[in-house]
Amino acid sequence: MKREVITAFIKLLPIIEIPENENVEVLAEQYILSGVLSESHIDDLTHIAYAVLSECDYIVSWNMKHLANQRTILRVHKYNSENNLPKITIVTPEQIINFGGIND
Repeated sequence: MKREVITAFIKLLPIIEIPENENVEVLAEQYILSGVLSESHIDDLTHIAYAVLSECDYIVSWNMKHLANQRTILRVHKYNSENNLPKITIVTPEQIINFGGIND
């Protein structure tokens, strides 16, 4: 699927502002300590932490190297499950469009 089509679709989605949360940095650090990703990926982990603590259903990202890949997804799910945190679904824009959204 062409990136232009996906970008046009994304522009139709509502933008929500996620409020500041003092626990985001703590959770991002816990992800590092548990081996979800290394410290050099703190921005990606902060992104995940904001989404989890804001109880978002999805993270939609083209970042398949660090976010939207099976290894990271499984590690985040494992950590969140063990720590009674909400489940987050991490997908690529193509997955959302191809499946019309993913319902758990």
